[in-house]
Amino acid sequence: MIKAFPELAESVRSQIKSWDDFILLKVQSSHSPTWVKDGVVIMGDAAHTMTPTGAFGINCSLLDADVLAEVLSEALDKQNHSAAQLRRFEEARRPHTEQLQQKQRVKEMTYQDNFAVPVLS
Repeated sequence: MIKAFPELAESVRSQIKSWDDFILLKVQSSHSPTWVKDGVVIMGDAAHTMTPTGAFGINCSLLDADVLAEVLSEALDKQNHSAAQLRRFEEARRPHTEQLQQKQRVKEMTYQDNFAVPVLS
């Protein structure tokens, strides 16, 4: 950063001590213990939050919507809105979202190794 913006050298040296100083929001991956109950389904960030790392969140939500549309269509056709029927959505999507969250954690732990450019004096 100092190399790119030498006029900021003093501020950078006094304000940026670690990678944590680049984080403006505390964002973490998490997931709800269940995504369905009788007559209720949650998806996207309501079911599984993602950090911005890797930009997986929006694609994950779009995949949720695609799978959920099929499950809801079948539930409506059968007039079956039970948790057992709706759980097909969670069973189809949860493993994938948990894999992506794990990928995010690995990327976040190795961020400095993969993306940081050494500072030259």
